[in-house]
Amino acid sequence: MKELVEIARVLKPHGFKGALVAKTESGKDSALSYLTKLYIGKSPETTTEHQVIEKAWMPKGWKLELSGITSDSMAKSLRTFSIYALREDLSPVAENEFYVHDLLGASVMDSLSEEKCGTLSSIEPVSTQSHEISQDRWWIESNGNFFSIPATTKYIHRVDVNQKTIWLKNLADFLLPE
Repeated sequence: MKELVEIARVLKPHGFKGALVAKTESGKDSALSYLTKLYIGKSPETTTEHQVIEKAWMPKGWKLELSGITSDSMAKSLRTFSIYALREDLSPVAENEFYVHDLLGASVMDSLSEEKCGTLSSIEPVSTQSHEISQDRWWIESNGNFFSIPATTKYIHRVDVNQKTIWLKNLADFLLPE
């Protein structure tokens, strides 16, 4: 089975012929700039494959015209769905960069105490009322309980993708489960 990596999220339809607006964390520099095949679904297991017909960067995200999406109602039905790409189609990441997909299941460590405080279980894009993703929340499982942190440099000290470890700081801001 081919590995799919989430790279964007459908925000809203664009126009009346089925175009979409997609939001990515990397903005204009997204893999959407070069990919020719995308997968859309609520999860990697429920995706449908689409060829990229046309794409354009806009201030609020990427405008995408995709095969098989031909009406405003079809585009509306995909709002908030994830957009995936095949891992093999993605460019390698630069040093100190990572695909969020590679972090799921990572050990989460407190950089102050150097103790494990949980495992990264999911990443939740936080949307505003205008359906634009504003800031992710990282959900961490700790002893059967869950807590979330904003994905900002205030709390994320270091990420080691090779060792699949995330080091957090300023955890005193949170009441962590025992």
